[in-house]
Amino acid sequence: MGKFPSELSELGQPAMKKSKPERDFDDAITRAAADAVHKRNSTYIAEENVLQYRHGSQWSHVDANDGKENTGTFVSHSAEFSMGVERLIERDTSTLQRFIHTMSEELHGQFVGSLFQMISEETEKIGNSVQIGPKLPDEDADQAMQDGFLEMFRKVELGISRYGTVTYPTLFVHPDNKRVLDLIEQPVPEQHQRELDSAHYAAEISAISREAGRLSRYKR
Repeated sequence: MGKFPSELSELGQPAMKKSKPERDFDDAITRAAADAVHKRNSTYIAEENVLQYRHGSQWSHVDANDGKENTGTFVSHSAEFSMGVERLIERDTSTLQRFIHTMSEELHGQFVGSLFQMISEETEKIGNSVQIGPKLPDEDADQAMQDGFLEMFRKVELGISRYGTVTYPTLFVHPDNKRVLDLIEQPVPEQHQRELDSAHYAAEISAISREAGRLSRYKR
């Protein structure tokens, strides 16, 4: 969250400078709202993967795999909150809680939308996506979804934690996606389970091999 300008009013007229208690109050509310947003966002981005920039509008880094330089840009998120004058007159302190909740919910929602849009664009760009056909009327189980889930997992690269253990991805499902939710609740057919186990094993070996190659580049 950014701070509102204190030197000029909306009408372009000079505004009175805020006193230290007023500035401290503004800072406390800003921090509370920012902390609420950060806590919600941590569901999707681990704490150790969060970076903060003090200035600039873009950044660049070199890909460790192909040596290419990549440039990233920031996405702007904003939220508004309004209240009636009567709330101020009545000194309704619950307005502060509503302000923090409303701002954090709106900014978190925009963050999630930007995150999944970016993921969708990047996966489509490199072809790392799965197309699933419709369920056939005479099928007892959704075979197309089961096959798609297996194909999806075969395309996923597992990670390695700081402790050297294999980490699995988190599956996020929209509440309206009943087809995926139904698949999760269904028992896995034996043949399908064997194929999943084989894919799991291959993905784990691949992740360990990549991590060993990465560590081998560092001098001991």
